[in-house]
Formats: sequence, structure tokens, C-alpha cells
Amino acid sequence: MAGRSRFTLYKRIIEELGLMQLDVYRVQEKNKIVDIVRIYDPAKNTVFMVNLDAPRESLTPLDFIEKLEKAASTAKVALPERKLAQLKDYFSKQQALQAQG
Repeated sequence: MAGRSRFTLYKRIIEELGLMQLDVYRVQEKNKIVDIVRIYDPAKNTVFMVNLDAPRESLTPLDFIEKLEKAASTAKVALPERKLAQLKDYFSKQQALQAQG
């Protein structure tokens, strides 16, 4: 069950940004397994896809946020900049603590 809590982290990041995770597809592209997340933006009433180019569990939260930010920009979905900065700051500090030991 430890892996499931990691997936919940990604879902919480999405929800913190005011979005909703609809579903996640794990597919094989060019001989590698990737996850594609379908996300709903209630503010614009649109759905967009985020191709993570890897399974979610292999990404750090910061990598996930970067891919989410890039896909949202491509889909012309505005993310709350203040919340985005808070999440990036929090996870970069967490990553630094883990690197220390």
C-alpha cells in the first residue's frame, strides 16, 4: 500500500492547483511505459492531457509539477502562480532534506 500513497500525492498536487484528476492511463509508447493523466479544469470547463513520459512513481513531485505546468500552458489553462510557487518551494525543500540524509 505504500505505492498507493505516492499516487495520492500526485492527485493532491493537482487538487491544490484547483484541478481534478479524472483518470490515469498507463500505455506503451516507443517501447517504454508511460503514464498519461487526464485533468479537468473546472474554471474553464476543459479537459487536458498530461503525458508524463514515464510512470508516475519514477517522477519526483517537482518533476511532476513541471510536466503538469508545461501541459497546462500548452492547453492554455492558467494555474494559480502563488500556489504553484508554494508547491515548488515546499517540494524543493523536501528534496534537499532527503538529499542530506
